[in-house]
Amino acid sequence: LAYAQMLNSVLPPTIRVLSWCPVMPSFNARFACTARRYHYFFTRGDLNTDAMNEACKLLIGEHDFRHLCKVDPSKPHMTTMRRIMNFEIRPAA
Repeated sequence: LAYAQMLNSVLPPTIRVLSWCPVMPSFNARFACTARRYHYFFTRGDLNTDAMNEACKLLIGEHDFRHLCKVDPSKPHMTTMRRIMNFEIRPAA
């Protein structure tokens, strides 16, 4: 099935699904993954990408994101520490 096309037909034009892949039924994208990769696209404009890349360097490393998380009291041992391994601003190909 053309899942990407099906999803894109019901999503607003500002959100696009580029691809997908099958996973085991037991997989939970939120709780089972060990890493995530995000890609954000900005419209071209007057962006200071040099300054943005300098700011990105401050985020690389391990940080506590406790104040950005919803704390679940039923999971007292849940960690809010996250490691950002790479962060860059670059023109889309």
